[in-house]
Amino acid sequence: MSKPKAAQPVKSSPTSSGQHDASIIITSSLIPMFPSIMLTNSTIQSLHKHLIGLPLDVPIFISVDRPPDSQLNEGDNKQRLEEYIQRLQKADFAPFTNVKVVPMEVHRHLAGSINHTLALHVKTPIFYIIEHNAPFLRNVEHEKLVQTMKQNPDVLQNIRFLLQDEPHAWTVRKSSCHVKKSARQFKENGKDFVRVDVDVPSGDLKLNGMEFYVTSSWRSYNQITSREYYDKMLKEIAYLVRDPRWPMERNAQNDCSQHGQQVYGPRLDAYPYIQQLSVGT
Repeated sequence: MSKPKAAQPVKSSPTSSGQHDASIIITSSLIPMFPSIMLTNSTIQSLHKHLIGLPLDVPIFISVDRPPDSQLNEGDNKQRLEEYIQRLQKADFAPFTNVKVVPMEVHRHLAGSINHTLALHVKTPIFYIIEHNAPFLRNVEHEKLVQTMKQNPDVLQNIRFLLQDEPHAWTVRKSSCHVKKSARQFKENGKDFVRVDVDVPSGDLKLNGMEFYVTSSWRSYNQITSREYYDKMLKEIAYLVRDPRWPMERNAQNDCSQHGQQVYGPRLDAYPYIQQLSVGT
C-alpha cells in the first residue's frame, strides 16, 4: 500500500449563510496534565486545515468538565480550572469566528458534558465530538460527508476516525456487521443528481465516492454523529456521569446494526486520521 500524499493546505472555507448543517463539540477536563490551551488550539487549527469545506463560522463549543469536589479541592486544581476557563474565553481561535466556551457547573464526565452541551447549545442535526488533544492528520471531505449523512440517516449514524497507534486497531478492522440496509446513491445525470436506492452490506459501504466500514465496536475517539442517534444513545445508557464507551461497546456487540460505529475510510487503510497529543508532544 502506497503511503497517502501529505495533505495540501486547504483554502479558507467560506462563511455560511447562517444556516448550519453541523456543529462541533470539543471536550476537555481537568486531569494532572490537561487541559492545555496549546493542545486545544492545535486541534482547532487542524479542523481548518483538514475538514474540507468547513465554514469559518461553524458553531464550535468547547466543553470544560468540572472535577468531582474531592478532586477539585486538591492542591491548586480549582485555580488551574478557573485559569484555563478564563484563558479559553480570552483566546483567539482565528480563523474561526463562532467559538463558545461551555464550563460545567458540576462534575458531569464525558457523556454528561456532551448531553449538557447538546441540550443547551447545539442546534444542528449533525455534530462532531472532538477530544481537545486529538487533532486531525488527514483531509476529511466535510461537506460531502455531512450531505451523505443527511441522505442516509438510517445507514450513517455515528462515524469515527481512526486514531494513530490505536490499541486493537486490527481487531476493529476485522469486526464487521453484515446487515443489509437501503442506502441512497446520487448519480450524476446531466446537470442533475438522480436518487438510486440500493441494498448495501453494512460491513463495507461506498457512498457518494466515500468509503466506510461498519464494526461491532464503539470508541469515544473523534467522531461525527447525528443528533437523533446521540439522543437515543444517551437515553439508553441512562447514567451519564461516565465515558459512554463501555455501555455502548456492549450494545454494539449485542446489536451492531443499531449501535456499531462506522469508521471513515477503507477497511484496509492503515493510515490514521487523528492523533492524541500530550503536553510534551
